[in-house]
Amino acid sequence: MSESIPENSIPFLKKPNKIKVSIISSKFNENIVTELLDTTEIRLIELGVAKENISKIFVPGAFEIPFAVIKAKEKFNPHSIICLGAIIRGQTTHYDLISKSVFSSLSYLNTSISIPVINGVITTENITQAEERISNGNYYAESCIEMIKL
Repeated sequence: MSESIPENSIPFLKKPNKIKVSIISSKFNENIVTELLDTTEIRLIELGVAKENISKIFVPGAFEIPFAVIKAKEKFNPHSIICLGAIIRGQTTHYDLISKSVFSSLSYLNTSISIPVINGVITTENITQAEERISNGNYYAESCIEMIKL
């Protein structure tokens, strides 16, 4: 998707620097999520979103992200919300329970709060796979802008 949106160009808006985006980041697996956040934010800025129009909320883990979506909508009134987290499989069923709950909640919110909610919560079997998906931040930023068009 990176090639489909020219850098510094959001054709549907005359003033792309007026777009407001909230990013919710999980602090769990912080080393991965911090890099994912950096990648996402850099791409948003490349696409013309003003840095001062990017608000951030940090939550303890992925499970808390859906609650923060509602709070971000109320507090920042963004045009879109990007949710970032990393759920890495462990030795218990916790991975399955958290993944299903978070994805289900974000899906519901995406269709119920009148602005796009981008699911940037990665789910992987191990840390290596998670590291390989850090570049997905570009896709999440681009998806955010595409969905704002709607």
